[in-house]
Amino acid sequence: HPDKDEDGLIILNAVRKILMPGTPIVYLANKQDIAGARHPEIVRSQNYLPPDAVILPTTTRTGDNLDKALKYIVNQIYENYSSLLKVLRTYELDIEGLAKKLDKDKIQMRDLLNNLEIKRFIDVNRQERTYKVREGMKLLM
Repeated sequence: HPDKDEDGLIILNAVRKILMPGTPIVYLANKQDIAGARHPEIVRSQNYLPPDAVILPTTTRTGDNLDKALKYIVNQIYENYSSLLKVLRTYELDIEGLAKKLDKDKIQMRDLLNNLEIKRFIDVNRQERTYKVREGMKLLM
């Protein structure tokens, strides 16, 4: 709805600011079952989305393309992180071994583990100085 575009852009820009580089994004052009709905390419141009942005036409009434959007995100996570997740899984109880494997010092390891915890890939146990790959991530391996 054109009256809501300004609010939508404010929200979109706020989300863009908090996303980490490399975060997979898929945009959904919803309500495609309603007459006058904007085509995904119009959504792209009005929201200043890059040419390579993935935009799917959807309707929540029928669920069209919602599964495709979810599969896209899961596949992007797999492509970007599967090899790292396999290494992480191997060294869950041996952070020092992981540091050697990745050739990282203590500060770099702290930053890496914090980043992966924020992304919800791992759970860190700081008292025991261990981490565990989250169950959902194990399904990607």
